[in-house]
Amino acid sequence: MYRIASAEDGRSIDDPDGSNDELLNRLEAGDPTAVAELAGMARRERSALLDTAAGLHATTLAMEVLANDDATIDALANLLLGYMQEGKTSVRTRRSRRLVQSDLLSSLQRVLIQRLSRPLSSATDALIDLFVVTGNKDPKTQFKVRVGGLMHTLCQQLIDNRSPLTERLLQLLARCIRSPRNAQLAGRIRDFTKAVMQRASDARHADVMARHLEILYLVAKNKKTRSGLLTTGVPAKLVALMERIAPMLRDVDPPAESTLLIVGLLKLFANSRKGKEEVLSAGMVSACEKCLDALETAVDKRGDKMATQLQDALCSLCVRCVPAEKFPLAGQPFPLSFTLPRTRTRTISKSNGGERVGEKRATTSYARAADGGRSSDEDQEEADDEFAEELGEESGGSGTSDMDDDVRELKGDGIRVQSDMPVLSKYSKFFVELEEGAPSKDKRKYGSVPKKKSIVGNANGSIPAALPPHPISYSQAILNQVQHTRSIQRWAKIAYPEMVGPDRELPLQPLVFSTNAMRLVASKAARNGLERGGSKDSFKSRIVYSLDSMVEGREGGAEANGKLTNDDRARLGKMDARCDHLLFESRFESGNLRAAIQTDKTHYELILQPEVNQARDHFQWFYFEISNCEANAEYTFEIVNCLKTSSMFVHGMQPVAFSVGEAAAGRPGWVRVGHSICYYRNQYVIDADVAGHRKDRFFSLRFTFALRHKADVCYLAYHFPYTNSMLRATLECWTARCVSSIYVRNDEIGLSLAGNALTLLSITATGTAKEVAERDTVVFTARVHPGESNASWIMHGLLEYLLACDDAIVREARERIVFKCIPMLNPDGVVAGNHRCSLAGHDLNRVWDSPNRSLHPEIFHAKAIVQAACETCSPLLFLDLHGHSRRSNCFLYGNNPDQSWRPSDVVSSPTLEFVDTAEILEGIAPAFSSRNCRWSVAHSKEGSARVALWRQLGLQRAYTMECSYAGFESGPYKGYQVGISELKEIGRNLVQTALTLCKKDEDTRSRVVE
Repeated sequence: MYRIASAEDGRSIDDPDGSNDELLNRLEAGDPTAVAELAGMARRERSALLDTAAGLHATTLAMEVLANDDATIDALANLLLGYMQEGKTSVRTRRSRRLVQSDLLSSLQRVLIQRLSRPLSSATDALIDLFVVTGNKDPKTQFKVRVGGLMHTLCQQLIDNRSPLTERLLQLLARCIRSPRNAQLAGRIRDFTKAVMQRASDARHADVMARHLEILYLVAKNKKTRSGLLTTGVPAKLVALMERIAPMLRDVDPPAESTLLIVGLLKLFANSRKGKEEVLSAGMVSACEKCLDALETAVDKRGDKMATQLQDALCSLCVRCVPAEKFPLAGQPFPLSFTLPRTRTRTISKSNGGERVGEKRATTSYARAADGGRSSDEDQEEADDEFAEELGEESGGSGTSDMDDDVRELKGDGIRVQSDMPVLSKYSKFFVELEEGAPSKDKRKYGSVPKKKSIVGNANGSIPAALPPHPISYSQAILNQVQHTRSIQRWAKIAYPEMVGPDRELPLQPLVFSTNAMRLVASKAARNGLERGGSKDSFKSRIVYSLDSMVEGREGGAEANGKLTNDDRARLGKMDARCDHLLFESRFESGNLRAAIQTDKTHYELILQPEVNQARDHFQWFYFEISNCEANAEYTFEIVNCLKTSSMFVHGMQPVAFSVGEAAAGRPGWVRVGHSICYYRNQYVIDADVAGHRKDRFFSLRFTFALRHKADVCYLAYHFPYTNSMLRATLECWTARCVSSIYVRNDEIGLSLAGNALTLLSITATGTAKEVAERDTVVFTARVHPGESNASWIMHGLLEYLLACDDAIVREARERIVFKCIPMLNPDGVVAGNHRCSLAGHDLNRVWDSPNRSLHPEIFHAKAIVQAACETCSPLLFLDLHGHSRRSNCFLYGNNPDQSWRPSDVVSSPTLEFVDTAEILEGIAPAFSSRNCRWSVAHSKEGSARVALWRQLGLQRAYTMECSYAGFESGPYKGYQVGISELKEIGRNLVQTALTLCKKDEDTRSRVVE
């Protein structure tokens, strides 16, 4: 009996008569009948054969030998494509991994190059489909097409034009030049850009024209290539092409994609002084007006999404060409500060291998991140401008993390040296349930926890006693917690939404798309002098709110605010007769408005405050109060110092508002508000060299809305706020009220830089020490990035389910699992109204690999908790909750060794455990999308929690969970914006997922024992 051993997992395939051996030999010899026989096999039998190294090798070799046989190539390409796409996620992942390891892409490349010399057929199209799917899985695709010759062959064929490239081949070429290096090399090929521009102009079909323009866009992103295109008059040719296709935009099937790509190209040229002059002199404004007039029917009558997007892009192009203006607060230092502690540094000497330890003041600046200061694990794919998203660009994931070189240095293999190592024995007290059991609430002695020196050894230096047995109201708890919260500025009040509490859930609201918002912006730009001879608006701008003039700092430190109240209800209906404008306020927890400038009677430009000690700006989160408003008056707000190149606000997302007047009328809660919402690059620059480059670009978020009540008090925010005080007040209420069968312990594991407590919750069912020790452990963390308040709402739902619910599922989860939850990793950032950083000015999700005890105490202690958990019982699951500003739905980032930037991470037999959590969530959580999940390990993410804990502690199920700020593009909630109810539901789904994982692993262990 013949047995073919699988290289993948050691399985074997029975072959009693040796027919498989014969079939493989015939495939290697290039026998077309063998291919037909393989295609005719039963699917399971064929998949089992391809699962073997011999079967895959023979099939690949047959493809190369029979490269000129159309029928055979078509059959083999479709066969392999089906093999990759059949089965559940883990099966598809395993098969894709094997095809990448077998270097299928290089074989496909050789076959394609050979077939390009002959007339094209459907077999070539099937090959291209297989090449694209395989290329999406192979991290070396761009390198292989560069050195293998496919990119150069396609470029040369486009230049020669003896056999014009089909749309499919043009798509393949665009795929080949996605990387900056490949695009640069393509732009250097003699006459290539000239030929692309000419073919685009001559194209008779809109799709073919769009593909040529996409290729031109990709190569024009290189600065030197773009300079060369300027000398050959490409901007004028593009404007002429835009005018030519403008009338076609009225058609039912308009060439919108081509126009969008032309706009993207013109925006690239407008980034320089010479390019802007060329674009304007070519008649860009007139061409845009013709396109906008033609699009009006499509936008107003058909509601065409692409037409709306194109209209916004055309208006954005006009705004981009507006003469630059100096940013209103350029050069003015922010009055708030926080003095960083002295820190001991360790320098690794490469010459003698020794160490030099010294002491220095922690710097307030550090190396700028190569990943552009992105907001979390999220924006790995963020590109140069908003058109990259439409082109589906991907980042190679290279770069370094946002870290201070004084804190750690990289070794040659990319592993950072940790300067501070925790003494894990000090953290054993946070796992006391393993030794003493989990007694019921009735048997625990309140006030029995002795005061002892805190791990961090500063502030009050004590760990709180056990909670009192008598529950208190939320309103009383929030007043108590706010006065003890430490901040770097003195607050003026407690925000009213905090007083109301977190349990105010409203129905789902649909995504709202604004069709003509950008046209209004473009019209204003034209009035204000886009073209020579324009006139400025007559209204004289004035500053109506300035935090700089009112702020009371703490002289570089942080203090508690003492007793604060809220009088918003008393202010309702009372207009301030001294003011003829709106009143603003942001001196409350998580508020961050720095200035408000009235530029028209009902138009206000808003400036967000910077993050203390930051080396680069992070402006996205906003939270402020308005009052002194007229009833039903339309007010326009424009936040002018945003930095992200694109936003979900252009994809149907709205800001959130809390009206005190509505709450007084019995309708409290956060609601999505606003119309005429748009997001675009504005005219402001830090260095206002009008004749030169824009050295620092700003983007504007603009929206309009009206309040129902006169003299209302209203709070506006980027997303549903969730403050540190709200968290602590809620926990105080829950833990005091939970039933006796629930064991919950609220520990302070350390203090933040400002002295705010770092909370660790331990939750499980009551039981003996032996029973608890047999349970799995899961760890959930949240809010490492302060602006990602949706992460706190997910954590809120999770904790509420564990502490305040008692259905069969959650009871079983508590009986099987010990939940360790750190609900707020960055309390100082949340308190200060930051979007990304801590008071050290560092992104705390880039320091998990080597946290500094002095600068990053929050992560130092959180990581020590996970390390201590690994010492006793390795966690079943670690999940860090985040918010995502560029994608819809909820999804995971995990760690696939095969998609790591380090070749040494690739293993011969991976467990593929990283996939099963996503598979479970897909079946449980309506908001979850497995399609959006990513498993790559980029160099720039080495300091993130999920990568550092996977690499250093061996946690296979270490994830970042991302949840959109906006809404849903798939699933039962498709077309709706995410709300508080849906975020809480995700938290409950995570408990159910942990329980399912626990059962799955228990079944696996039982089978192994048997």
